This record gives sequence, structure tokens and C-alpha cells, in this order.
Amino acid sequence: MSRRLFLPLLSLALTLGLSGCWNSVELNQFAIISGTGVGYKDNQYEISYQIVIPQAISSSSGTGGSSVSPINVFSSLGSTPIEAVQRASLEFPRTLFFAHNRVVVVSEQAARQGLTNIIDLYLRNQENRETVSIFITRDNPKNVLKVLLPLEKIQGSGVLKMTTVAEEQTSRVRRTRVYAAAMTIASRSASAVIPEIVITGGIPAQQTTGAWDKSSSSATLKFGTNAVFRYDKLVGWLNAQESIGVNLVKNEMKSTTLTFACPRDSNSLYSIRVSDVKSQLHTARQGDRAVVTADAQLKVVLIEADCNGQLASPEQLKQAQRSIEKAITGYMEEAWQASVRLKSDILGISDLIYRKQHGIWRSWENEKELPWTQVDFRPTASVTIERTGMSNDSFRTLLGK
Repeated sequence: MSRRLFLPLLSLALTLGLSGCWNSVELNQFAIISGTGVGYKDNQYEISYQIVIPQAISSSSGTGGSSVSPINVFSSLGSTPIEAVQRASLEFPRTLFFAHNRVVVVSEQAARQGLTNIIDLYLRNQENRETVSIFITRDNPKNVLKVLLPLEKIQGSGVLKMTTVAEEQTSRVRRTRVYAAAMTIASRSASAVIPEIVITGGIPAQQTTGAWDKSSSSATLKFGTNAVFRYDKLVGWLNAQESIGVNLVKNEMKSTTLTFACPRDSNSLYSIRVSDVKSQLHTARQGDRAVVTADAQLKVVLIEADCNGQLASPEQLKQAQRSIEKAITGYMEEAWQASVRLKSDILGISDLIYRKQHGIWRSWENEKELPWTQVDFRPTASVTIERTGMSNDSFRTLLGK
């Protein structure tokens, strides 16, 4: 047999003694984590873990009818997050598996201490994924992980679906991943906006599978406002209008519903649906000062009206457009004022000036603190009402009231 043929055959023969996986671990030795919580009290981190129970997930279809909870939540303490994770091995019979972790919920106290340790843990440790979504809560993160959702067995996945719906339908919250928060905190703007998750209702009753046997939930999770960070520390909160304004300025709005007073009757209201929105930030220089213009262009559809008069008339449409433009401009101005008040460059002005007005940026480098607040911020809005729906007049007008 020639040497050329012998060596390949020998190599194949040697592989016959090898198993397919020589470092495999049985699945029943892992505890799959779908969500984690980070609290801080008495100079210690409390890390909570939401463990998926496979027997409950693979039981009868639907959420009702199962007496086994689909999740189990426990926690451990440590002077650092990783120390708390290691101490979990002292009280849990399986190895914690973080690859399927979907959400990390951070308490207000831990957020005010800073996200540095948490972000470093997710960026450095190969078992954790930096694509996990991060939320801030004023409640106990452990209690947040305990709340069972009506339509989702795995609560961590359910929270992600809630984020998608809220992001597309309201534009008040935006999904923030750990790596995205790290990038904005490390940028020249040195800030971040992270959504808040809150518990509403009675917590204990919604922590057992008996909650699924009821037609209404005694407690549920919902998104509140948005947490604002300067560098890695929590400095304050945005309200609903400010949150919308931030997403408008940063061109991160997808769609939302807004309600305004009627042009001729402040006691009556009408609602619009934003179907398309584009916004841009432009810079100019006036002397030694930077001028930043936020230009938002929106296409809207009228979806509800309680106004008198013909809504499709050109005069009414122009009045409605002007009032909507004024309100949109007000949202963006509120976002700017919130940014200045909280001393956090959440609109990304510093990054913009660095890219577009480098001469001004060089003069800012000698400033000790918050040079971006010296910018002349000018929001503008242009609104086009595409449709008024299937009726030209409101039902109030048809009734003659």
C-alpha cells in the first residue's frame, strides 16, 4: 500500500475511538435561567435568578390546568455580582446556565450605585450574553421575576414580547440591550436611557399557578417611564412626554397614538396615529456657539374625533396640523429641558458636535463640565394628515350637538 493512501486511512481509523462529545454535560445537570435581577442593600448585591422548570413547560398546552409553576426564583448575596453568582452554587443543586437569559432587572438602588460591575460581568464572561435586555425597577427585582404573566409561561420571554409591542405601538419605551447601554455610556455623550418596569396590583396572589385560573390578574407587569443615566449612574426619570420627545429627536420613534384638544373647542379631544416619522439633527455655528436644529417630519392618520365641524375641510385640517406641530415641538423641547435638568446628554449632542463641528468640540475640551448645555437647541416639526378615516364629520357633528 502506498504511503499516500496509508496515512489518510490511518487518520480515519484513529478517529473511530473518539466519542462525538468528549466534554458534554447532560441537560438535567443545568438550571436554565430566563431572567435575572440585581438588587443592592447594605453594601451587598442580591442577584436573583428565574429558573425554568422543564416539567411545567412541557405539560398540557396553554397556561391553565398545570399545578406546577413554570419558574422558580431564588437569590444569593455577595459583595460583587460575580461573588453572589458563585455563592448560588452553595444552595442550588444544578449548575446555573445563563445562555438563555432574556432580561436583567436592576433595582433603583443598584442603578444609583452604578452599572459598571453589571456591564463588565456581561461583557467579560463568556457564559453571559451582552445582548440581554436591561430594565430598571423601583420595586424589588426578585418580586418582578416572580410575577406570572397570563399568556406566557416563561416570564422572561414574555417581558421581551411586551417590549416589542410597546416599542412599536407607543414609542414611549425602547428595548435596551446591555451592549447598547455600554456603548452610549462610553460615548462622548456619556449617558443612557433605560426603560422602567413596574409591578401593579397585589403581588402574592400572582406568584402562584392559581392566578391562571382567574379571568383577571391580581398583579401584572407594565412599563412605566424611562431611567436616565449620567455615565453609569442613575440620575433621574423621564415622564411620558419627555420620553416621546427623546425618541423623536433621536429618530427612534416607530409609531404612537397622541391625543390633543380640538382647534375650536379645548374641552373636546381628537386622537391621531403616527404612521411614519423621520427626524434629523442639523448643526450650525453662530460665532462661538453651536446651533442644533431638530427637524421632525410626521405623517399621521386621524383615528378618533369629538370635534364640531367638518374635519376634512382644508381650514380644519390646517388648524389641526398647526396644533399637532406645536405639540410635537413641545415634546422635543421638554426632552431638551429634561436633559439639561438631569445633566445627562441623552439626546447625543456631544457626539453630534464632535462629528459635525469639530472646532467647537475642541473649545469644549477645555470646559470642566456640561459644555453641551450651551447649545442653542431649536426643535421644528412638519405634520401631514394623510387620512381622516372613513367619516368626514365627527359623530357629534352629525347629531347636531
